[in-house]
Amino acid sequence: MIRRAIGRDFKDIHRLIQELANYEKAPNEVITSPKILEEHCSGIKPLAFAWVLEIPIPVQNKKSDNELVNQTTTVNQVTHEQIHFVLESNSVPERSESSEEQNQILLSKLTPARLHSNSNRQVNKLIGRLDQQNSEIERSKIVGAAIGYIRYSTWKGPVFYLEDLIVEEAFRKQGFGKQLLDVVIEFAKSQNFKRVVWQVLDWNTPAIEFYKKYEVSFDDSWINVTLDLE
Repeated sequence: MIRRAIGRDFKDIHRLIQELANYEKAPNEVITSPKILEEHCSGIKPLAFAWVLEIPIPVQNKKSDNELVNQTTTVNQVTHEQIHFVLESNSVPERSESSEEQNQILLSKLTPARLHSNSNRQVNKLIGRLDQQNSEIERSKIVGAAIGYIRYSTWKGPVFYLEDLIVEEAFRKQGFGKQLLDVVIEFAKSQNFKRVVWQVLDWNTPAIEFYKKYEVSFDDSWINVTLDLE
């Protein structure tokens, strides 16, 4: 799933940015922080736009990052507070075929009409069962991000500049980069921007070959100019 980044995502985005800096042999050049990124990429008029690519992780079957499956399971979780509030039964239900069915059974045992009268041992046993059950629920992981901003061309008008397109190393060559780039391109089209532009290092052959799959043009006649203000 690809979506616009929200507050809790920027820690992962910063992690991916640092991974990219390491890959580009500039690990000490990153001076931003998750807080700075959130400040600049959020709000009504953000300085930059950020997207994340998120996939679910079935924890109970996890062997390696490359074996994660792109499926989503919705589970109704019972909180510890609900357990401590009221309990209908002193017994812990046997495990059902699925986490969702198990939670529904637990919920059916709770009633606001009856105060909790079970011993701490019974409650702790039920909490332990829930903790084990919830640890098996699918979690999500952010494995890619795209960050860019609006630039103005005196020749073409507004264009979108793609600052970074990042996919975590373990998840490359699975089509995630294309998914992210396609979302950025569609966003630029929806805003009636005339171009999407970005840069690629001349030694980054995998990225260059990937970009060649699009109708892009490579320009070696311009020289990057940078003036550091601090």
